[in-house]
Amino acid sequence: MTIVRYEIIAKVVELGSFTETAETLNMTQSAVSHAVASLESEWGVSLLIRDRKKGITLTDIGQKILPHIREILKRVEVINQEIALMTSLETGIIRIGTFASASSCLLPKLLAKFRKKHPKIEFKFYEGTYEEITEWLGSGIIDIGFVVKGKSNPNFDLVPLIKDKMVVAYPPDHQFHSKEIVEMNDLMYESFIMPTGM
Repeated sequence: MTIVRYEIIAKVVELGSFTETAETLNMTQSAVSHAVASLESEWGVSLLIRDRKKGITLTDIGQKILPHIREILKRVEVINQEIALMTSLETGIIRIGTFASASSCLLPKLLAKFRKKHPKIEFKFYEGTYEEITEWLGSGIIDIGFVVKGKSNPNFDLVPLIKDKMVVAYPPDHQFHSKEIVEMNDLMYESFIMPTGM
């Protein structure tokens, strides 16, 4: 089936490995290779470049086609979810892009509430930087992304969840000790610790 081949090639590009794709999709490596080869043969083009040093990369035409493949897969997933909803079987997968602090502080509470109402919905998580999350949203890799307002893209719908208060911790002898308010510009040349992904 063509949709299955689309899923396979999208996963190969995502993981950069035929072996990992086979393990993830519970298939043999030869089946994964055959699916990609049959799609290339059907279209008469090469989609992937296989290099032992660089790994797997997309050809020029592959780069143009992949976004369409991902869009088709996303549409198929929406169709399946719509059918499930109409038959009172609320199932499906929600792909979430998140960063470290959201994963540990925000997501557990939100998902606990959501699971009570929608126990059959599954979640798949992608952790990265704000820039990566925005890129994943644009390419259709994820359905929902957690970002801060300043890093959001005007092309996406933004739903405020929390308003966070930022504070700076510093030793008593630091130059900030005499300040009532520390501005963001004051931090420009300071060394400080913060969560990954920001």
